[in-house]
Amino acid sequence: MKKILCLTGFILLLYSSVFSQSQEPERKFQILLKSCLQYKTFFASEYIESTNDNPSDIIAHQYDRFTKKPTFGFQTGVQINRKIFKNLSIGSGLLVSIRRDLYEGDIDSVLRYHTPTSIHDIIKYDYDFCTLGLPLLVIYKIKRFELSAGVNIEFVSFKKARFTYLSAPDKIVYSTSYFTSFLPVFQINYLIPINKISIGPLLEMEIGKDKSLYLSTGIVIKLKNLAASSGDSSIP
Repeated sequence: MKKILCLTGFILLLYSSVFSQSQEPERKFQILLKSCLQYKTFFASEYIESTNDNPSDIIAHQYDRFTKKPTFGFQTGVQINRKIFKNLSIGSGLLVSIRRDLYEGDIDSVLRYHTPTSIHDIIKYDYDFCTLGLPLLVIYKIKRFELSAGVNIEFVSFKKARFTYLSAPDKIVYSTSYFTSFLPVFQINYLIPINKISIGPLLEMEIGKDKSLYLSTGIVIKLKNLAASSGDSSIP
């Protein structure tokens, strides 16, 4: 009986030792802070053609014969990465994005052809958004480069809508919506180690709705590994 207990204890001790050693690299966490400017553009025509689909649906045709305009925005946030293999990590966090959507009608066409007429003679839709997003990313490290791919789940969106009319005062409407967008994300970081942090530029692209692209450039700061040992001399 004593031999069985000793053997069982030895196996448990050996298992716990091997398990702790195998899990040690995976306990490394990293915090990233990012801030970037965004430019919204489109990979299709910016002019919205009129269609005959569901002609009685006014909302579906409210942007017919309008032009989508490029806009600027801003994004900042925090991200926590967990290392799962030597050069592979997964990450998530919280992003705050300031975005704008702008649709403009041609005032000359409005006066000449009396369009648009379906939405009370509105000639411009101007939307300002403040969104909270949850990024889910896979990160691959190549020396000082980090390549990320994943999705940004925008789960809360605060919207300010301004409607400009042809012959009436502007109207402003505030609203809140939830889980509005799932945006594919691709990002490249180049990190330069400085003391206990790494800092460098980032380039990012998000694919939005209505065939839009959010192109971003800014700065990313990576803090020291949270669970790294004091003797870890690897490049952060």
